[in-house]
Amino acid sequence: MKIRKTMAVFCLILVTIFACGEAFAGILAEKTRVIYAENNRERSLMLVNTNPWPVIVQTWSDDGRGSSDYPDSPFIVTPAIFRLEPKQMQGIRITYNDNQLPGDRESVYWLNIYEVPPVDKRNEQHSHLTMTMNTQIKIFYRPATLAKIDDIASRMSFSAGQDQHGSFIECHNPTPYHISFTDLYLVLAQKEIKARGEMDMMAYPKSSKRYYLSEPAEKFTGGIAKFYYITDSGAIEYKETAMTQH
Repeated sequence: MKIRKTMAVFCLILVTIFACGEAFAGILAEKTRVIYAENNRERSLMLVNTNPWPVIVQTWSDDGRGSSDYPDSPFIVTPAIFRLEPKQMQGIRITYNDNQLPGDRESVYWLNIYEVPPVDKRNEQHSHLTMTMNTQIKIFYRPATLAKIDDIASRMSFSAGQDQHGSFIECHNPTPYHISFTDLYLVLAQKEIKARGEMDMMAYPKSSKRYYLSEPAEKFTGGIAKFYYITDSGAIEYKETAMTQH
């Protein structure tokens, strides 16, 4: 029943995309992240070609470098290469190769979905530019020994300060789980200062990460941290918390 419901929602999204006629180019995945529990035999992911042309798709997993020349990952993705016609769907499988990973925290790797459009043979004698696209989706490996935390975001604490690079808000993550932010703000005396955007705003388990602010802060005490973060399902949720001293 759960699988049928997921596929029904995915198909509804596809109908909406195709009907809108907007420029939704590329390969669309049914999820924005993959949670791989230690007791899983494999995980599957459905892809669809939203381009009006066929594409060749290459898939692999790595440590985030985005190159199949450095497939440094304990995950095997199959099929590795396949062709997708317009609006065609294809399932891929992700399998853990049993390489030892830390048992006291999550590990993260990246699933790469690299698409190459066809070359028009009628224009082979003319100069042309082939646009390729590599989509990366995070794979979170969760050891069976980790205690379940219903609200990971509530475990985060924040402080603020300044160093040679500027004013910052710092996230302290004491949990064995990753947390990925989409937006982060420091609020002081009703003034809201946004953290600068980064390619990856993820805070790693049992560590701290500094996010530099878009403008200098006048003080660093008595403020509030406001943030938007991504849940396991890929939804974006909001939370705010009082700043602490570290």
